[in-house]
Amino acid sequence: MQELVTLVSPLGDPIGEREKQVVHGGAGQTDLHRGFSLFVVNSQGQHLLQQRSQRKQVWPGAWSNACCGHPAPGETLEDAACRRVAFELGVAIDPSKVRLLVNYYRYRTVHQGIEEHEVCPVLCAQLDATPVPNPDEVAAVRWVSFTQLQQALAENPQAFSPWMQEELAILALLRHPFFEA
Repeated sequence: MQELVTLVSPLGDPIGEREKQVVHGGAGQTDLHRGFSLFVVNSQGQHLLQQRSQRKQVWPGAWSNACCGHPAPGETLEDAACRRVAFELGVAIDPSKVRLLVNYYRYRTVHQGIEEHEVCPVLCAQLDATPVPNPDEVAAVRWVSFTQLQQALAENPQAFSPWMQEELAILALLRHPFFEA
């Protein structure tokens, strides 16, 4: 099945569409496109982390936030986040419960020859369900306090996705209650 992503200008405005399979190229060959990043926190204030499957093209085996993905052309960020969290983690979140935390975060990195180049809004949602990971997407999950997350990042930053590290730094500056010790 063909999956399309939205190409965007440096300001994040839609300028076209392209197949997801071809948009992630090598260094300097990846068009800027729209993504999203979702953080999930439970009612005890614990953050849901996922370890990316070894089958993932980009950052396999790295620990990261609950899920990331690409909204389809015309799809809202909230609907895309709920679609992906259901696919990756087997849990349902109501789109009306997803909150936009950072409207514009631009991210670019190359890992094992594949470049990520995205305008990636950061979202959050609360969830108290038990994830049922899709093994093609997720190797493991765990719930951690923000303090535990900060400690793990300080001790072993290479075990975590670079986008999550950058997004957490931005969220800490914003002093969002989900991201305080």
